[in-house]
Amino acid sequence: MNYMSSSSFRFLLGLTVAGMGSGLLTTVFGLFHVQVFLEAYKLPLADYALGSVIFAIINTVNDLVGAWYVDVYASKAQHRSDWVGWSLVVFGGMFLLPFWPWTQNKLFHFVASMSCYDTLFSWSAILMG
Repeated sequence: MNYMSSSSFRFLLGLTVAGMGSGLLTTVFGLFHVQVFLEAYKLPLADYALGSVIFAIINTVNDLVGAWYVDVYASKAQHRSDWVGWSLVVFGGMFLLPFWPWTQNKLFHFVASMSCYDTLFSWSAILMG
């Protein structure tokens, strides 16, 4: 007996692939973002510490706002899988943001890269449930 329709199987397969891709991106990002900013871009350690504090504040706010937004709007959408697909495409782009060096303001580059990456990571994870 087939308990699962082909559309729900495709949806579950898509969520599985999305989760695996998200996990791989997170592992690579976690392994290399510190090395990239401190060694390749020569971000001073004091700026790295300040950027981490700023990022912690931004991260707290965006996680709360993102969870609220998903609860209010995305959970009412008919095609939540479309939201997951688009958010993961943008998430992949945000993964690449730290690896393109900016010529000015390394601290802003660090905070913006971390914040954009984490915002899309959180958004995608909340959408996937």
